[in-house]
Amino acid sequence: MPSAATTLQLSQITDALGFERLCMDALVRDGLTYLRQLGGGGPGDGGRDAVGTAPDGTEVIAAFSLRKDWNRKLLSDLKRIHNLGHPCDRVVFVTNQQPVVAQQEKARVYVRETYGWALDIRDVQWLSTMADLHPELRQNHAGLFPFDHMRRPVLPVDLEAHVRSLENAYRVWREQYSPLMADAYEFDLHALKRPPPARGKVASPPAPASPPQVPVTDLPAQAKVTVLLGESGSGKTTTLWRIALDHAHRWLGGQTSYAPVLVDLKHWTPDTPIRHLIARAFTHVNADQDAVNALLQGGQLLLLLDGLNELPASPAERGQAQRDIHAFFQGLGEHRVVVSCRTPDFEPAFIAADQEHPPVTYETARLSAAQVHDYVIRRFPGDHDCAQALLTQLRIDDRALWDNAASFVHLARLPLHLQLLVEDFMATGEVPRNKGTLLQRLIRRMGRTAVTRRAPYLDDHTRESVLSTVAHRGVTSQRYLTLPVTVARQGVADGLTALIQTHELPSDANVAAVWTDLLSDNYLTFTRVEGESAVSRDRNEVQWLHQTVFDYSLAQTLIRAVQLLGPGDQALPAPLDKWLATLPEILDQPCQIALGLLPQQERVVLLDQLVRQRNSLAGRVLVGEEPAAADLLIVESLELVLQDDPRVLTDLRHVALLRPSVGVATRLIEVFRYRSVEEKREIVRVNCAFAIKYQDTPAARRALRSAHTWLGNRDEWVKFYAAQAAWGGPQRGEAGQVLQQLRQARDPDVRRAVATLAKSWGA
Repeated sequence: MPSAATTLQLSQITDALGFERLCMDALVRDGLTYLRQLGGGGPGDGGRDAVGTAPDGTEVIAAFSLRKDWNRKLLSDLKRIHNLGHPCDRVVFVTNQQPVVAQQEKARVYVRETYGWALDIRDVQWLSTMADLHPELRQNHAGLFPFDHMRRPVLPVDLEAHVRSLENAYRVWREQYSPLMADAYEFDLHALKRPPPARGKVASPPAPASPPQVPVTDLPAQAKVTVLLGESGSGKTTTLWRIALDHAHRWLGGQTSYAPVLVDLKHWTPDTPIRHLIARAFTHVNADQDAVNALLQGGQLLLLLDGLNELPASPAERGQAQRDIHAFFQGLGEHRVVVSCRTPDFEPAFIAADQEHPPVTYETARLSAAQVHDYVIRRFPGDHDCAQALLTQLRIDDRALWDNAASFVHLARLPLHLQLLVEDFMATGEVPRNKGTLLQRLIRRMGRTAVTRRAPYLDDHTRESVLSTVAHRGVTSQRYLTLPVTVARQGVADGLTALIQTHELPSDANVAAVWTDLLSDNYLTFTRVEGESAVSRDRNEVQWLHQTVFDYSLAQTLIRAVQLLGPGDQALPAPLDKWLATLPEILDQPCQIALGLLPQQERVVLLDQLVRQRNSLAGRVLVGEEPAAADLLIVESLELVLQDDPRVLTDLRHVALLRPSVGVATRLIEVFRYRSVEEKREIVRVNCAFAIKYQDTPAARRALRSAHTWLGNRDEWVKFYAAQAAWGGPQRGEAGQVLQQLRQARDPDVRRAVATLAKSWGA
């Protein structure tokens, strides 16, 4: 929230020209760099104070107003813009008044329906936030902030008290996460340097000649800005805590000038930009925003920014967050930064490119077999047989399986999952068959720890149903790991209503009682927003204990939706079908968990729904599946595609190439003879891609044998794809002859395809 003093000063401005200059400066700093201010003002401006063309080609007009009847001024400007025929797609209206939300929405609807334009209202709260966020705005327009000259002296931040408090803050954090047994502090964690990102979203995987692993405590020394990537459960937050404690001890000992500060990015909002989040980290030493701003301007801090992937998901807020982070990094001064992010969610564009000090990207290294072995032995003191039984079930000596990222035991190389595996083995005597089963046992154990309960009628099924509704509401609101209390409580209410209607809960089931139990069991943790106003209290938040709890709860939503479908149904109910298409990074883990918990027939239904999306999600959810189970699942999904003739041309490739399954290669040749010409061509094309992608595997060798049988087919396209595949096998000579013959093919498209292939091979 902006300071009351700033809001008061802005609301009393009478200098119209000064206000216009301030608005332009603030809009440019908020990303509207394409705007050009028009001189003069008054009737001659045609209702326009600034104009510009956005990067997407839309024409933008900005208008500024000090009038208390802002609505009349807005309507007057819009009418003049329209009557004068100025090109316009969007109007940005800045006022120093505080229109209520209902008035703003009414104005937006009116403008859209009357003129077909988008309306973007920036009120005094926005302008105040910008002035607090960018001190240079106050300096450049000092005449509009007369109170600033009468401010009391700024007391410096007590850095020593802050640094000394980190040890206790870590103990509090560690206790909060005790239900997960998530303490990666027990491991010597390392990080691997990743090369700079090429084109695309995520930095490239480590090159074969990657430098040796770096201890995580050395990350701040690697660059001015260091990015730490990792999977959920790999210990990113624990790594930042370890860095904080290490630097705290070094700072107190005079070995470094960088005082560590931990900042949780999940609490970022347009009203709580990054400078305000940093100020929150000093509230325990009674430092105000002015003191923190002074420290940011002249001090040396090690800023540990946790959870870049947990910023708001809505495009508007995400764009604001990116501009805020860019602006902050541009004025970074002497500070250093380490920022963590989940690997699949990392967008390099979020980290401002500094030509002199480019960011360096690292990724958490998985635990070695020796680390896993030592940890398991430590967890079973005096019971070597039990420890050895677990290590045997994990097949720790099977190097090929251990290094296979698609295997379930590979999960044991993540600190969180290894700890959960050990706890689960202690309780059951066996290793769970997949990640879904592992997390289900964890979630259900968490719900059985409380001695007293206000909602004793909740069992595992109904509790998970309520949590799934909360997760569903969060995603619908584009808030994932952190969401407003009002949204979360409404999710609880919706979940209870549904369960009462199906008679799974008694009619007197109470929202308050269930809400209290979910908080006491630590599925959700409460965060009170600083401030005493009613507005602040309404903005209190809850956050999921951990990404894995959120993922499991969202998986339950998928499971319930799949259970209502049958094989061949076109799509999951809205909005799940849309989420699968637009939010694959958010849903990859929930889908993987759901796949592990569903019975076989419904597993096939879910995989088929993912195949229909034609993105990488279907392949990612098979990570952790045992090879035999994954092959069976793919073959059965392949049958669904083959039973629906139009899908052979659209979806066959997406399901057949999921993994090197001998069953897939065998099934392709079995169905070939019964298909139409177009379908035969697609089958052979997919078989060719399969043989090339999975070369030197038993499945690829089966595909090569199929290709050899098709070399003599009469269809020129079938022969072309068969020869392309067979070229990589023992029939290379025969395949070459077929390709030579196809240079004279009747179909000119085939001739061009052969020429292109020959050129790519250098032939």
